[in-house]
Amino acid sequence: MIAADLWIPRSKRLKRPYQPRYNRDCYGELIQIDGSHHDWFEGRAAKCCLLVFIDDATGKLQHLRFCESESAFTYTIPWVYFQIFTNIQSTTSSF
Repeated sequence: MIAADLWIPRSKRLKRPYQPRYNRDCYGELIQIDGSHHDWFEGRAAKCCLLVFIDDATGKLQHLRFCESESAFTYTIPWVYFQIFTNIQSTTSSF
């Protein structure tokens, strides 16, 4: 296959350019959301998904939530509360 140019060995392949993504500068600018499916309660309850909301600038956990599955709806509810909370903080800190 190599002789017929159907396959290129890994050592001769072109390296893919990798451009690092730097963390954001301001708190609340980017919230990363990830879900982890696991038997969190070790058989005492049904398997569930742990949703974790992490601020990109600080790396701090913003919200943790157990849910049945990872879906757009389960992302939406905590996100709305987070937006309300950050708006309240920003308006009260200016007084």
